[in-house]
Amino acid sequence: MGDSVSRPGLGYDEVVRLARRLKEPALATATVCGFLIGVLGAGPDPQRWLWFAVGSVALSALIPALGRRAWRLVERPARLERELVVKDRTIRELKRQLTKVDDERVAGVLEGRRQAVGEALAGQVEIPSLYAIMKRNSAVALVASCEGTGFAAPGARYFVVEEVSNTVKGVVEVDADLKRSGPNRLLALNLVEKWSPRFWEHLTDRVEFDTRPPPQVILKPYRMDAKTDGDDRLVEDGRA
Repeated sequence: MGDSVSRPGLGYDEVVRLARRLKEPALATATVCGFLIGVLGAGPDPQRWLWFAVGSVALSALIPALGRRAWRLVERPARLERELVVKDRTIRELKRQLTKVDDERVAGVLEGRRQAVGEALAGQVEIPSLYAIMKRNSAVALVASCEGTGFAAPGARYFVVEEVSNTVKGVVEVDADLKRSGPNRLLALNLVEKWSPRFWEHLTDRVEFDTRPPPQVILKPYRMDAKTDGDDRLVEDGRA
């Protein structure tokens, strides 16, 4: 004879789960039977009222359970809709951040190209000398003078440097060829990097009544690999 497989009996937890699972169908059955027997029964039979009472008790116990189930059925779509709204909002925010990151990446690439072009153009001609300051496009700009025909092309970049300390005040870029002033040509240079906010604020405050260039300030060709010390002084040939 083969070995018989013994099945363990139901434990307490299994019995409780089974009772909970059968509770609502049993209550529903008792309710229906109670009302059918109680209402449709004939005569003043005590059993009729007993069944009526059983049906009433069952109904009072069944109504909350049915109410909870009905509420879950009604509430679930609303909850799912709220979750979808939150997820949709999250997706839109992620798309916005990705777009911002992509825009910043493109802007960084374009700025890197402008820096490379600005360095190349500044190294092809003689360094212009500062001639004046002016207000251009609601901001202060520098005016530089170039001698002869070898003037810097638009896009060329220069460091604005305090001559004595060799401290960088900012970076400017040739924007336009203004006009000739005798044998010289005047160029407008827009600020593209503000290293010393106080310096540029001072020029902005006085440009309306004093257009002279800042004293002891010169231009130096822009270099992407230029090094500065902690005080923004250019380090040239190993010396600040």
